[in-house]
Amino acid sequence: LSSFDAEQLVPSLKKMLDIPLTFGEGVSGYGFTMSGTQFVVVEDSRNIGRKAQVRLRASEGKTSARACEVNDHHPIAVRRDGLDWVLEVDLRPGDAQLVALREL
Repeated sequence: LSSFDAEQLVPSLKKMLDIPLTFGEGVSGYGFTMSGTQFVVVEDSRNIGRKAQVRLRASEGKTSARACEVNDHHPIAVRRDGLDWVLEVDLRPGDAQLVALREL
């Protein structure tokens, strides 16, 4: 399976598996939940510092959320866009951020 073939499968897999987490271009990572807090590891694959967008599906009935970069303890602005929370995460070149999000 080539990287091109794998990329062609992503939209179908995302829909079929109902994955609630979406990363912007050039970004990858994974998420998990612990004690009611959602954590997302956001990894840079371009080796350039920038803001990366992460979308995380909001839980039903939740109307607001707070998030922070756990590595540096900086708050992250969170906005709602349809069914998702949208976070703009600052990335350093070749680095990753651990983000914590708590819905209210």
